[in-house]
Amino acid sequence: MRQWICALALIIAASATPTAADTMETHPEALRACVLAPDATREALQQCGGAQARPCIEAEGGGTMSEALCWNAEAETWNALITEATNALTERASYRDPNRLKRANTTWAAWADAECEYWAWEEGGGSGEQVERVTCAARLRAHRAIDLMLAPR
Repeated sequence: MRQWICALALIIAASATPTAADTMETHPEALRACVLAPDATREALQQCGGAQARPCIEAEGGGTMSEALCWNAEAETWNALITEATNALTERASYRDPNRLKRANTTWAAWADAECEYWAWEEGGGSGEQVERVTCAARLRAHRAIDLMLAPR
């Protein structure tokens, strides 16, 4: 019993010690550079999907954990781009109703969360579930951000 407790204490201590792997560099600037290209068409913007996650996964050496973390970081960058595009859209067109757009974004986000939850559930549990959830979130957020960025001026 004493050996088991000592082994458990060592495992806990080792997992609490920060390592180089604990600091993941996701480089959102790679995605932002792609999206903010001056000649960005819808097709070009759609090709930006994965611009942040794929190099991150490669740098982390692959695996379910790095895929989930890297795609989640990209989803968060797309989320920030949604916010920025929403603000720009309401600022450049004074006739737009910012409250309606905010409600539309809130409703859209609830739908996107439910959609990704469904597809993650389809994985049947296990490590693929979380990866599916965050890749879905990145994909859907990318579509929403692109729609807002290209909205009629």
